Amino acid sequence: MELLARRITERNGDYAEITGGRDIGRILRIPDEIEGLPVCSVAGHAFERNQMIEEVILPDSLLQVGGFAFYGCGKLRKISLSDHTEGWGNGVLRLCDSLSHVEFRVLRERYGILRDLLAGTDCRLYVKIVRDTEETELYFPAYVRGFDEDTFARAIHSWIEGAGYAYREAVERKGVNMRTYDSLFARARSAGTESSARVALSRLMYPEALRMEMKTEYERWLRENSEDVLRLLLGERSMEARERVFFLAGNGLLTPEAADAGALIASGMRDGELTALLMSCGTMGRAVGEEPDSDLFDLGDL
Repeated sequence: MELLARRITERNGDYAEITGGRDIGRILRIPDEIEGLPVCSVAGHAFERNQMIEEVILPDSLLQVGGFAFYGCGKLRKISLSDHTEGWGNGVLRLCDSLSHVEFRVLRERYGILRDLLAGTDCRLYVKIVRDTEETELYFPAYVRGFDEDTFARAIHSWIEGAGYAYREAVERKGVNMRTYDSLFARARSAGTESSARVALSRLMYPEALRMEMKTEYERWLRENSEDVLRLLLGERSMEARERVFFLAGNGLLTPEAADAGALIASGMRDGELTALLMSCGTMGRAVGEEPDSDLFDLGDL
């Protein structure tokens, strides 16, 4: 990989701006410095429509990302940056349809850049917030924004569908308002199983500032909808989804019927460990006093 850069001279000193690159592979890692100059900027349109990049890692030295820097990078699925970055141009991640994960490193407790990033993307996103050794994960559902023209009134009316826009508003300049975030769960429920499941699981697995009443509500919803949630997760066939299945099982959030149905799916996937776990949950969840069948796995065997 060869990065292209130019020297920028300002009153406070010189720095390097990344303008593009050659032979970019799956992972684009922008360095802290080039030829002794700190890398403080990625130029607008620098990597526009690159169809190789799957992950972008931006350094803590970066101050500015120019407009449309990663526009149309169709395979980009993850971007990592810190709150040291202050400028975020228009359309930086527009048409990055595979984007699903953001890692945000907190150095100065400034969340403005994360707010700007989220405002510029309408796709569903997992955001991992990293402070020193602590991590918090939040899920932001997708949303759709549209416009209708009222020719009679000579006016344009905008509309928004989906819970994602409201969830993004919970990110404030100095942090994420967790109370506001949790209060939006009714909207996630109205958006369907996918949004509800991902929001609830992320909050329970990373329970920063999670109030007891919301913990109870998230758990209740997951238990009541555990069969649909399991089908959703098992259908992904990813390590992250697998971890969430283990979390559900380990925290008693699966009904016996859901566990039995999930075991059949896992068996068809030829995942022996997951099949054993779900079979065990189904057996132990049956009527009190009923002994599990001897030919089924037990959690202690895992």
